[in-house]
Amino acid sequence: MEDGATVTEIFMALREVSVPVVLVDRDIAPGINARRAAFDHAAGMRAATAHLVELGHRRFALITGGPERPARERRRAVEETLAAVVDGAAC
Repeated sequence: MEDGATVTEIFMALREVSVPVVLVDRDIAPGINARRAAFDHAAGMRAATAHLVELGHRRFALITGGPERPARERRRAVEETLAAVVDGAAC
């Protein structure tokens, strides 16, 4: 596959392969026969956010990008951690 292939092109190619496939830190699209190794982004972001709150920080900005699943998990973890802080920490 050429560099710069789109995600759609990659998934289309994966549907055609007859060897085992493991996706690293990606969602598995419908029709793809693959396994997945995923990082626990939520746990890491909860720990980092809690640490910053413990240091006294109360206003946060989160800039995410890249693959959907990691960005979604990171954002949710930060928002949930800050929601549990009683004294008004916000993102």
